Formats: sequence, C-alpha cells, structure tokens
Amino acid sequence: MDSNQPETINPPIPFDVSAFSREKYCPREAEVSFSIPVPGGDPLKPVEQVFKVKGLTAEELARIDQVVDNNKNLQALLDAVIKADSGDLKSRLDAIKELAGMSNDIPASHVKKLAIFRAGCVNPEFNQADAVKFSNVHPIEFIMISNKIYELTGLGQQVKKKH
Repeated sequence: MDSNQPETINPPIPFDVSAFSREKYCPREAEVSFSIPVPGGDPLKPVEQVFKVKGLTAEELARIDQVVDNNKNLQALLDAVIKADSGDLKSRLDAIKELAGMSNDIPASHVKKLAIFRAGCVNPEFNQADAVKFSNVHPIEFIMISNKIYELTGLGQQVKKKH
C-alpha cells in the first residue's frame, strides 16, 4: 500500500436486529490454569490446577450488584443484633459473618469479586465459604480467575456452533 494514501476505513453498517434475533448464543468459556499446592499433597510441590470459567450475562451482573447491596444490609442487621446482645450470640454471629465474608473490614469491591468468581466458575463450583477461603489462601490466582471472567464477559456471548 502506498504510504501517501489514506487508510481505507469501512463505513459503519446498521445493526441487523432480525439476523441477531435468529442466532443462538452461548456464554464464552475458557480454562485458567496455574500450579498451587493441593490439600493433602506436598506443600513444596505445587500441582497444576485447571478452572473452567464463563462470561456472565447482564442479568447475572445485576444479581451480583444486588448481592453487594444485600451484603451491606445484612451486615448492618447483624451488627445491630450483635450490639443488642453481648453474650454467646455475639460470637456465633461474628463467626457467621466471617464465614460469609461479611466483616466490616471487607470492601464492597471484594464482595463483588467473590460473587463474580462464584457465578463465573463452571468447574469447580464454589460455595460462599469456599470462595472466601480460596480468595484468602490463593489471592493472586483468585484475581486471575476473576479477571478472566471479566474478560469473557466483556467479549459478550458467542454464536452457538451448529453441529
């Protein structure tokens, strides 16, 4: 191409809603792998672990935002109950809050990342307590997985392959 010629840019085309509505879509999926020590294994010999993750939909993202809001509300409720009772109930509620990742010290952004991690992990699946523990034991890997889920979400769903 002649360097004096301007680069040709394709003009924008209108979005074809009818073609879009005819297509079938599915979430993008990917594998994230890294080596970490495994329970019961030699802590000095990490083993490669593979996590299958998927991109999220707008509805899933909205539910995640709701989880963050609910977490704030539940945290305030538990704090009020703890203030009202300083006995054994306080220690039990504190333990519940810690297990659920609901300490006053946990930023809302981490609560959101935990929800994204749980929603986007296809295999293995995590309950809340295990997700909190994984994020604390393997913070870099937790962030790598969460970032891959964000990346896949940003790419949008893909057209379902026809068999």
